Parts: sequence; structure tokens; C-alpha cells
Amino acid sequence: MVQIQRRSLPTRQRIAESVVMTAEDQFSVTVSVGVADYAKGDADILPALRRADEALFRAKAGGRNRVCCSTR
Repeated sequence: MVQIQRRSLPTRQRIAESVVMTAEDQFSVTVSVGVADYAKGDADILPALRRADEALFRAKAGGRNRVCCSTR
């Protein structure tokens, strides 16, 4: 999972450096991501989605432009 965080850095940087233009305004965009894997003991996809959601909330709480992985 640490490799996911490292490999996502160039993509997150490119997105953060981009400026979105509209007719009335311009703004920047950042990315927060929560990552989880499908564990052997999971009965279905829901536990993995729950873990990914928890990781996403940690990423958002930690600031903009972050990737957090599930700690299971």
C-alpha cells in the first residue's frame, strides 16, 4: 500500500498544479483518495468499501491532496 501512496504523487501533483477555467472564475483541484484491498475473509465487497471510505475520511482530515490506505 505504501507503493500506492508513492506512485500516486506525480498524478496528485499534476492535478494540484492544474487550473480549471470557467466563464466566470478559475479554481484549482486537489485529490483525496482512500485505498483498501479485498481481504480473504470478506464475505462480499462491502467491508472493503467501508475500509476505503474510512481511509478517504482520514485523507480528507489530513489535508488536501492525500492518499490514505486502509489499516485493516
